[in-house]
Amino acid sequence: MIVVAFKLALNVTHDLRCPCEIDFYRDMGGAQSVLDGRFGEDPAYLGHVNWFNPIQPTLFAAISYVTELPLAEVYASWGPILNLLGPIAFFLLARMLLDRWIAVAALAAYLFMSNPTVPSWFQATYSPWAWPMDFAQGFFYLTVASCLQALRTGQLRWEIITGVMLGITFLTHTAPTLIIVGMMFLLTLIRLRGQGWRALRTLFVVGTVSLIVSLPYLAPLLAKYRMHVLNTAPSEYAPIGGKFVLYNLLTLRALFAGIGLVAWIYDLSVKHWMSRNDPKSTPETVRRQIMGTMLLSSMILFGYGMVAQYLQQRGLPYPPRVLPTYHFHLYLKAVESLLFAVGLAAVVRYVWTRWSSHSEERIPVDTPVILVPLFVCVGLMFPGYLTGIERVQFREFSKSIEAETDRQALYHWILAETTPTDVFLADPLMSVLVVAAADRKVVCMDEQYSNIYTNYHERFADMERLYGAVAIGDQSLFDELAEVYQVKYIVFADDAKPTTCRVTPNMRLSHRFARAFTSDKYTVVRVLPR
Repeated sequence: MIVVAFKLALNVTHDLRCPCEIDFYRDMGGAQSVLDGRFGEDPAYLGHVNWFNPIQPTLFAAISYVTELPLAEVYASWGPILNLLGPIAFFLLARMLLDRWIAVAALAAYLFMSNPTVPSWFQATYSPWAWPMDFAQGFFYLTVASCLQALRTGQLRWEIITGVMLGITFLTHTAPTLIIVGMMFLLTLIRLRGQGWRALRTLFVVGTVSLIVSLPYLAPLLAKYRMHVLNTAPSEYAPIGGKFVLYNLLTLRALFAGIGLVAWIYDLSVKHWMSRNDPKSTPETVRRQIMGTMLLSSMILFGYGMVAQYLQQRGLPYPPRVLPTYHFHLYLKAVESLLFAVGLAAVVRYVWTRWSSHSEERIPVDTPVILVPLFVCVGLMFPGYLTGIERVQFREFSKSIEAETDRQALYHWILAETTPTDVFLADPLMSVLVVAAADRKVVCMDEQYSNIYTNYHERFADMERLYGAVAIGDQSLFDELAEVYQVKYIVFADDAKPTTCRVTPNMRLSHRFARAFTSDKYTVVRVLPR
């Protein structure tokens, strides 16, 4: 199944040259910074440090360096390869949590039964596009699997491995890290009664090792910013609401997952999930604890975010959010795939019991018999899978971006003719899509992609004042702000947004500018010394 999914994903991206969506261009800046020998720097703001999880940009930079392919092409076409860890690790975890053929059913649900009208950043699946949240899934599943092994064996080495994997997961993406941290605390509470010292040791070892692994990312942020967040827009981004969540429960996978949840809860009540009278924690008990805390931690974090989002949208006081809420929805959908398989097995068991003379103890749930209804379910969803948004529309988006020859020419000119310390005055969107993507510095990024530890509103206001000074010929104001940000180039774009950035240079400043790049849509001038 993974091979089939890989081949189909490769068909989507194999000939693409430009990423399909704005997130990739933010990430390209981080990768270009690595290629420029400036690892750890903010690719957008001069004098600042990198604030985004570094593993994925570093890996893309390494691929670009080894293959000598342009970064844009690597980001556009290598998603199917880099995302392969997701389904492989998911099946490994599913196999550790579930019986063999039930795990196969979970993998099929994960690969082929997601909502085809919804992008993969909202739901756990295998995507042709290597968004950070999709790429991070594999590390999440491997970390949970190693945690399961640590609880099974009680061995220190597995606790250390879990800590290393958790640190790597954090270096990849924050959302799965928070879910696993929540799981660790819940598991500690569950195990305290029967295994108090061991439960606390596991928490301490995993936490300490993961912190050490995370230090290359965390230490500069602590030293530079003390982790004081000034720009909350990225964490408060709210593309989904209650209606979206309910809509995505109206699927075949969610239907069987609901059945699976009921069956699983019933099974818990029968077999005493918390095992209060079993301090040894049998393998079955550990599996139930891992699956239960994975579901509960994701639900708590998602529920918290939805409540905060609801309060904010109604102008009421609301608690802070570390990340956009939809990131946790993705991992709820991963549990949904597992529960789908449990529900399908429960239905098979029920039908077998009702229509067969065999006793319930002899029902062959963990046999290929489950593949028959599974094949039907996948067959019903497969046409939508083949024509889903990520396979058709996002490919078209990529092609349309590639066709923007003016934009591509500007990007390549910036790479070839400027240096990573050069600062550009450009509108916020252009700053993300072209300038910072080339690891050149800007005055202000789009709010959603601006360093969360810097004052976005101050930078935005200064950007507008700079463009305003250029428009009216106010040399003293321009020189004052240009010196603060060390502006060396200005980008004039016909379609700049906001319109306050869509200006024509006043003739009174013509002696300060020298034309450096021109196309039909864009003009770049170099700021001359006073």
